[in-house]
Amino acid sequence: MPWTFTAWLDDNFPGVPEGESVKEINSTGDSTTGSPQFLLTNQGHVVAWTSQSQAGGGEATPVPLPASMAAGGVLDIADGAYALIEAEAPPALAVTSEAIISGTPQVGKTLTGTPAGFNDATAIVSNQWKADGVAISGATGTTLALTAALQGKSITFESTATRGTDTLASTSGAVGPVTAAPLAATAIPTITGTVQVGKVLTGKPATFNGTATVTNQWKVNGVAITGATGTTITLPASFQGRSVTFVSTATRGSETVVSSSVARGPVAAAAIVRGYPKPPTLTFNVRPTSKKAGRATVVVARATTARPVPTGTIRVTLTKAGSRKVVTGTLSAGRRVVVLPKAGEGHLAGPGLLPGRPVLPAAQARGSTP
Repeated sequence: MPWTFTAWLDDNFPGVPEGESVKEINSTGDSTTGSPQFLLTNQGHVVAWTSQSQAGGGEATPVPLPASMAAGGVLDIADGAYALIEAEAPPALAVTSEAIISGTPQVGKTLTGTPAGFNDATAIVSNQWKADGVAISGATGTTLALTAALQGKSITFESTATRGTDTLASTSGAVGPVTAAPLAATAIPTITGTVQVGKVLTGKPATFNGTATVTNQWKVNGVAITGATGTTITLPASFQGRSVTFVSTATRGSETVVSSSVARGPVAAAAIVRGYPKPPTLTFNVRPTSKKAGRATVVVARATTARPVPTGTIRVTLTKAGSRKVVTGTLSAGRRVVVLPKAGEGHLAGPGLLPGRPVLPAAQARGSTP
């Protein structure tokens, strides 16, 4: 089976710099007195020595190189005594295209950097983002997400080429200062409470990014409620059947953002409370108007603690000697004066009525005329 060459073993040859690899070996041919051997590394360094004759053995004797070759930069060597090809010195590193930045310098946005171009493709190029001239830790890629910490700062993108001991940097033009992110709501307003006439609702204002002035407004069916700019509202009867929202408005400079809660409603009617007021009093006054005629005056007056004010119709009946006289009247502000002309001795009865339930008890009084 034929042998296949894969690589030189660097440690088989004298003088190879540490870390370099063998590219090529040439010699002028063995003789009884030995001949020069030349080794070229992939890194451009040449090592030369004199081999001993095959019969003689012993250590190799170093061969000095021309001064122009001792510094390295050799591209190739050829067979024959001292038949060396000396490389021209590489040109100085130079920028062929500057680093640039594209994108909007605003918090929340992403900038993109295009690395600089250099005149030596073998140079190693690294990149670095900077804020106000200071390197941003870990920012060595070609994109940069702008965070709130970078607000107000100017951003640059720098490419550095390295070739051996030579370095050259190209810095983009600065973009910025980085502006704040657009004003936006981070959480909408919310409403808590029972949506019913007489109940109190509580609004939690929206939250916004950054610093802004926030005002609030309650609305019913989308229309602002006059004076309702606090965080609570008591639902009046006029809101029954309508929907309520709570709106927060943020202002920062020329920016204005409005955020509205989910509508709550429709507002339900107030709960029905089963309770009856204290019955009003029933007062009978029987006064003679003359010796020939008497008059019975009946005053229906509500008690001071009665709620609501008695309404409806009062009926007063005078019974005398088997006959009856009936007089009715409608209560006004809880009162009614009923006059019974020529009232003589008899019985007076006066039940007062409220819608659906009598609240004035039956009463009797005796009156007489002289």
